[in-house]
Amino acid sequence: MDAIGALFGVGAEREPYEPVPGEAVYALRYRSETGTLRLLLWPSLGRVDVQCGPHAWVAKGVVETEVIAGLEVIFRFGDVGDAEPEGTLFVALKGDVMMVGG
Repeated sequence: MDAIGALFGVGAEREPYEPVPGEAVYALRYRSETGTLRLLLWPSLGRVDVQCGPHAWVAKGVVETEVIAGLEVIFRFGDVGDAEPEGTLFVALKGDVMMVGG
């Protein structure tokens, strides 16, 4: 979470709700070229919600997070077993968001 906040140059704020008692949800807000990005991080659920303007993406079962300094954060999600993740959610500093599944 700290690495994601550092990428966007913002701090994570704890949301006033919890999926279960004691399990926090964190929000990061960042003004990008395409609009305001809002990332909700649900660590206990392995879930990430991303919103930019009227558009939204939800990745459940996040198994890996990669931060590429100065560029983007990548969330890989899905039941992986011995295979590749089922999907990938990319969130770039410029505000571009792309989800690939398959």
